[in-house]
Amino acid sequence: MRGPADNRAGPQRIPIVLALASLWLLSPFATGVMLGSSPHARRLAGRYYPLLVTLGVSGLALVVLGAFVLPRPASLVALGLGGPLSGLSFWVRRTDGGDDGPGDDDDEPEPPPPGGDWERIVREFERHVEGHDRPTSPGRDGSPEPAAPVSPALV
Repeated sequence: MRGPADNRAGPQRIPIVLALASLWLLSPFATGVMLGSSPHARRLAGRYYPLLVTLGVSGLALVVLGAFVLPRPASLVALGLGGPLSGLSFWVRRTDGGDDGPGDDDDEPEPPPPGGDWERIVREFERHVEGHDRPTSPGRDGSPEPAAPVSPALV
């Protein structure tokens, strides 16, 4: 027969279990973020890459074993260890050795303009900029005067 204490323990335990399950589901991503955000950790991971991948795959195996094979106390330990370790399994060693930064997108330069007259294009551009780069005359209080309205209806 159940007592009143048994009825109160069930509903109070559900939010704790949900919070722990959510934290466990996020733990692989947290491991990946921590590893990816630290240059020192990335160098260390690159140096010991085979060990890193082995630990990650072991974490995935622990998750599968803990979820489907092992009995209750051992399954919780396997899931608790396997969750964060599985975050190490999705790292891939870069083979090109390059950087994904904006400086590496010069594979195919743009074709020259029609006629190949760069000097004329630069002169026209400078003339265009000079025509639009006139300073405004300051008003009485030192602020620039407003431009003339386009339409009298806007005044």
